[in-house]
Amino acid sequence: GRVGTFELDTRSTANIFDGKYDLRHYRQGCFWGGKSSWIVSMVQKLESNVDKDSENDITAVWHDESHMNKYFLENNQFVFTLHPGFATPQEGYEHIKENFETMMVHLHKDLS
Repeated sequence: GRVGTFELDTRSTANIFDGKYDLRHYRQGCFWGGKSSWIVSMVQKLESNVDKDSENDITAVWHDESHMNKYFLENNQFVFTLHPGFATPQEGYEHIKENFETMMVHLHKDLS
C-alpha cells in the first residue's frame, strides 16, 4: 500500500502517476545523507526539476520533498531507508510511536 503524500499532478516533474513505483516508503526531507558525489548529482537533478516546474508555474505538493521522493523512487536500488522512529512527529502519529522506537523527534511548529 501507499504511504505519504506523493505528487500526483502529471504536469509536475515530481509526479509518480505512472504506477511503476513502489510506494510503500515515503521519505521525509528532514534526514537523509549519502556519498558526496551521489548527493551532488541528486541535488543537481532536483534543482533542474524544480526549475522546470517553476518555469511552468507548478509547485509540487510538498515542494522539494516531492522531487526528492521521486528521485529516491527512481534510484530505489541505491536507497537505504531507516524506520519511521528516526523522524517521529512530536504530536500525533501514535501508530509510529507504538510500533517503532523514537530515535529523533520533530518538534511541533505553530505556523499561525
